[in-house]
Amino acid sequence: MLFVSGWPDGEHSVEALGPHIQGNLLGLSKHLCVPFNLEVPVYVDVPRDFEGVRAFLSKLESRYAPGHLAEGIVFHHPDGRRAKIKRKDFAGNSPAA
Repeated sequence: MLFVSGWPDGEHSVEALGPHIQGNLLGLSKHLCVPFNLEVPVYVDVPRDFEGVRAFLSKLESRYAPGHLAEGIVFHHPDGRRAKIKRKDFAGNSPAA
């Protein structure tokens, strides 16, 4: 069961995580519903070029499952647009060692 009773009234875009969601890549023992507008971390110095984003995501640890890499990041534009970039978007383009 997901608890949202502490959230303010309104609509919230969320990310669902947990044991029965998309193979549970984070190895979580319980389900989470993370509202983008209330809990998601803000990263200030994220590169905006292909190589920089790829390198950033190759090391970004999940905030919700320490020891696991984050699935990706979501860029939020002030006008409401969003773009999600996942580590798997760079498959076959691994950074040079």
